[in-house]
Amino acid sequence: DTGKVRLVFNNFVLNGVDMRASMMARCVPDDHFFGLTGVLFKTQNVWARAADPLAEMAKIGRLAGLDEARFTACMASEPLLNGLIEMRQKGTDAGVASTPTFIIDGERVVGGHSIEEMAAIIDPLLAK
Repeated sequence: DTGKVRLVFNNFVLNGVDMRASMMARCVPDDHFFGLTGVLFKTQNVWARAADPLAEMAKIGRLAGLDEARFTACMASEPLLNGLIEMRQKGTDAGVASTPTFIIDGERVVGGHSIEEMAAIIDPLLAK
């Protein structure tokens, strides 16, 4: 709210199934992106291991308001695919090798951390 910290969420896809899930999340309205991304993370063991991952993702997409035609168009979007590939490469170039990884003031912070741990990293930077 103060504008002192900015969070930029970038996908770091590991395989084709991850790529398709990331594409789908970027095809919903912006105000649904994080909600859908949360659902995808929570249900990853279901859709990622399904015999037909795209069919399972399409079901989730429908719950987020992504009808079949829009889902199909989304999966066929070369600009979206290329953008996510570029995002992955930028992450690799920055030394990202796993998720979650945070880049804070140019330094990599790997793994999930509590709000207290993140505050211990960020607060001193805000004091500068």
